[in-house]
Amino acid sequence: MNLSKRTTHAIVAATGLAIAAGALVVGGGWSSEPEPVGPPTTRTTGEPGPGCAFLASRRHVFAFEQSSRARINPMALLPGDHAGAQDATELVTRETRGRFLWRVVSEDVSETVSVAAIFESFQAGEAQELPPGFEALRQTPVLIELNERCQFQSIAAPPDAPEDVLRQWQLVLSLVEFIAPPAPDSASWTATQRDGVGSYLAAYQSEQKGSAVRRERKAYRDVTSPDDRELYARVLDSESRARWAGASSWIASTQGREELEVSTKEGRTFAHVQTTFELRARPSLPESPFWTRPIAKERYREQPFGQSLWSRRQDYRAQAMPGLSDTSTAEVLRLFEERLQGASRIREGLDLMIAYLRLSPEHPSEVLEALRSGSIDASHRAVLFLALREAGGKAARDVLIEAASHPALQPADRLRALAALGKIPEPDEGVIEAIEQVWKRGRADDVASRSAMLAMGALSGHEALSDELRGRIDATLRANLDPAATPVRRRLAMEAVGNAGAAGVQFTPEVSALLDDRDPGLRAAAHETLRRLEVSVPHEDLLQSLSREDHPRVEAQIRRRLLDDQTPPSPVAIDLASRMLATQPLAATRRTLIEYLGRHAGSDPLARYALIEHFPREPSRELVLLVGQFVDASEL
Repeated sequence: MNLSKRTTHAIVAATGLAIAAGALVVGGGWSSEPEPVGPPTTRTTGEPGPGCAFLASRRHVFAFEQSSRARINPMALLPGDHAGAQDATELVTRETRGRFLWRVVSEDVSETVSVAAIFESFQAGEAQELPPGFEALRQTPVLIELNERCQFQSIAAPPDAPEDVLRQWQLVLSLVEFIAPPAPDSASWTATQRDGVGSYLAAYQSEQKGSAVRRERKAYRDVTSPDDRELYARVLDSESRARWAGASSWIASTQGREELEVSTKEGRTFAHVQTTFELRARPSLPESPFWTRPIAKERYREQPFGQSLWSRRQDYRAQAMPGLSDTSTAEVLRLFEERLQGASRIREGLDLMIAYLRLSPEHPSEVLEALRSGSIDASHRAVLFLALREAGGKAARDVLIEAASHPALQPADRLRALAALGKIPEPDEGVIEAIEQVWKRGRADDVASRSAMLAMGALSGHEALSDELRGRIDATLRANLDPAATPVRRRLAMEAVGNAGAAGVQFTPEVSALLDDRDPGLRAAAHETLRRLEVSVPHEDLLQSLSREDHPRVEAQIRRRLLDDQTPPSPVAIDLASRMLATQPLAATRRTLIEYLGRHAGSDPLARYALIEHFPREPSRELVLLVGQFVDASEL
């Protein structure tokens, strides 16, 4: 028996609809708790914005459009033997269009205000079945009570409304957040908010003198689960922007995109959702009795807002891979290697092994024994370590820890174990200790030590790592960036910092200090690390560094960094690049300058003119043709 359609649709709704439109900024007072962080330009207190007074005598109509793609694996939530089974279902909403209507019923905003709302229309995309009760939202008015800060307090439905309508309305309202327009002196602020997935930190940035605000969902702090399991949500992409309607406290439009991944504690992916959305205020009111008919408030059945939006999962016993639990490790390994013989079936082999590893805590140890005995083909071992990493859970984690320093394993396998530990779903103290032991045991130029340091860099940016363990890793990285460390250790530490992603930006001062070091290897490593961390500097600074540098390896890293930086150039940078191109003897550097100027030739007349002037002087036929790619032949 599979998870019921009811449960699956509730999950899709909460992870597809609520994730996406939870980013909407609709106006009004705070619906969240501001965080006391940042400089004076950051809002640091919890005073409400204009509150709900702006709602008085207002009639608001909003149209929204949304496109979502959700990949849901309900099997990931199941315990025991069923947890390893794969039953991923891809549910797609290609188009979603709807219209909200709001009507103020009670204008007493000293404590609460009652708003009548109706979800007038909704169209689902092709091949998308609506969740149970969702259809009932059409033409079913509800009463929403908000407190003085415009936070949703309770919701009530008519006595004849379908049973699911309140739950579905709560889901719909998790799409809408009432966020105050920024005060004149507030350029940015952060807030802890909650949607159908859980609570998360959001960052806001005021734009255009307060006429617009940009919002980014930063990270989830907790996730609500349909069966009280511990889940983790990772924000892969998030950006939305709201434009205020003149001086009012309402929006004219909102656009945004979201991408989110929800996984279990064991590291199994439960949901992956990508969404784009747009919300627009409608200038005219539709013809609807909703605006005039009386509402008998005393007849409405009420419930507090915020109770779980999830449906409880039902009992569930079937396996997606029948008979897998009765198959021996030797037979599973045979099937695994058989699938890996064909390039098109590698994913099948990986999925098979992940499912088997999750079925029993003994299976990872049995696979390790097969690795130790040498019975697995060398070309298949990398995929096997990937399966151990992706399987998640304590048993697989302990096996990787053991494998990282197992004397009977081949050196390549120990390195694969270290690399897997650097990206394991649930790093704990045992993982950190295992990597530290390998690092301390070897020399800085030893391959195993290098792999251990790179794994520490990857873990430094791991979202699931505790602050204490992250601090422990960061201290090791910082110690090896210190001037007292050997050049080999400092280069390796910079490589590890580059592995940390956004978390590595904190090391920018230490890395930047090495840009002028006497050792060209350190200078090159510093430029490479800052490029990987996407640390931007004025282009003229990079061009000046390029003009002074005389080591080919460092020059190559500066050229790459200059071309990778997507920030707009200043007129000073364009002028400097033009003058350098006229006098540069190295063909490789001229190529970089031509590509740099050519990238901006369409929008900057000075960049185009510099290429036109250089064209007859260029001695390399290859670079002459390159100039022709950026400037029309009639101008040359």
